[in-house]
Amino acid sequence: MGQYRLLAIDDDEDCADLIVRAAAKCGYEGLPITNADSFADTVARWRPDVVTLDIGMPNIDGAGALALLAELKFQGQIIIISGKSDGLRKLVADLGLRMGLAIAANEQKPVDIARLRILLLGISRKLATVSDLGTVSTP
Repeated sequence: MGQYRLLAIDDDEDCADLIVRAAAKCGYEGLPITNADSFADTVARWRPDVVTLDIGMPNIDGAGALALLAELKFQGQIIIISGKSDGLRKLVADLGLRMGLAIAANEQKPVDIARLRILLLGISRKLATVSDLGTVSTP
């Protein structure tokens, strides 16, 4: 089990599984979900540190998914991974930032696994630093 949790939300099962495997190699515990209907419940119950988000899911678009994350007061990092146009991905990423969400990256499909690993390792280092700052030592 990894130190941090990553939830891969993508209607393409192969893509979600690929993201989870890449995350595992970076020390994350990963969970793929391909059904937008279980999205909010899974985020609330499983409490991931990172969410990768396909903004072109059936039954929920990028804005709707980000609104759900904001409603859940999601404090983790979000990586948008989508086959949608650069302009649409940027628009959705900007919307997430305006909602107070932490958009760590905005990536085109097919996902560049080497780049994703670099992002995930950077996020885990950032999470570890924040965790270390919260630790109080007693003499």
